[in-house]
Formats: sequence, C-alpha cells, structure tokens
Amino acid sequence: MNSTGATEPFALPLWFGGAMCTAYPDVREALADSRELELAYNLPPGVRAPLDLHQAISKSIDVGHLAIYYRGAMATVNFEESLEAPSQTYFLRLTPLGGAQWERLARADWARFIEYRYGVESFDALDPHGDLQSYVEVTGSDRERVESVARAMLPEGAEIPSSGWMEHRPYQVTNWKSLDCGWTLRVAFGTGNSVMDESLVRIPESAMVRWYLDEATSPTEE
Repeated sequence: MNSTGATEPFALPLWFGGAMCTAYPDVREALADSRELELAYNLPPGVRAPLDLHQAISKSIDVGHLAIYYRGAMATVNFEESLEAPSQTYFLRLTPLGGAQWERLARADWARFIEYRYGVESFDALDPHGDLQSYVEVTGSDRERVESVARAMLPEGAEIPSSGWMEHRPYQVTNWKSLDCGWTLRVAFGTGNSVMDESLVRIPESAMVRWYLDEATSPTEE
C-alpha cells in the first residue's frame, strides 16, 4: 500500500468526492447502479459513474484517499472483505489526504456549502408521545445564505425565531474539513401531524448551488 498517496492522482470523479462531504455511503451503496447514485446524491443531470467505480474505489483505498469505517472507527478489513458483510456494516469516507486532493481539484468554495434536513419531532421534549411538529434545519458557514435557504424551504408565514440559531466555532464540516465558524438555523412549525406533509417543504435552487467544480464525470488528474 502506498501510505502517502501524495503523488497519486485522485482516482474518483469529483461528484463522488463532493457527495462524500455530506454522506458516508455504505460500501455496497457506493457501487450501486449509476441511476441510483444520481438519485441518492442528487447529482447534476447526465452525470454517470465511471464504468469501473469498483476499481477506482479500491485504488483510492490502497493509496490512502478513502478509508473503510465500522461504527465510527477505521476498520481493518480490505475492500473485498467489506463487500461480503451485510449491508450497512461498513462505510466509506474520504481521508484528510484524499479530501485535500479532492478540494484542490474541485476548487471547493465552502462559503457556498449548505447542509439541510427536515422531518418530524416531538412538540414537547418531555412528552415524546404527545403532539408532533415539523422542522427544517439548515447549516453552513455563511449566515445570510443559511437564512435565505431556510426561508425558501419553510411554508409561507412561518416565523424564524432568534432562538433558532446556533453558532459553531469551529464548524466541523466533514471528518477531514474544519472551518472557523458555521451556523445552524432550526425552525419548527405546525403541530398535531404524525407525518410531515412534504409538500410544505421546498428545496430551493439556493440550497443546491454548485459549491465545487463538477464538470469532470470521469477520474480527474492534473
């Protein structure tokens, strides 16, 4: 195994590295049909996995750009062994070395990076079996962008309370990337529903803004 990887080109497509900044795919999921990958990672139209993603992942593990994890810790199994395990056992993550190479090639602009999620939670934390409420949560390093995306996602008329903000110092974006500061805005709305009406939540274009170069749809090197 090449333990440095410093002179090895980044063998994965840039969108794969970008997707791994917000999700750590199961080793089997990473080898899914390209159409399934598009849906799972909300890839730009027309992007396709390389013909031999298996080989690209295996090489990236060998040179130290990717690592296999088990229950939050780096695993000692090799890639082939991990594929024999039950689904949702082993997961892939970029290493600091792989992340640095991807970041350089993709020209990542972290000020434009946004994470978001939404769902249903207990209205009263002390009464988990009581009424439920829906929520939207948006995180990023640019507070104005975070608020703009949250407002676009929320139903019309929903208010943003000052208590909904949380500041992160530092902001740990991924397992290998940290920024000086980040913001999370969490807004709850509506009560009494057991299932969120997803039609109330809109995913605006501002949440999907391109924050890294993604023209390359095949392995990239300089």
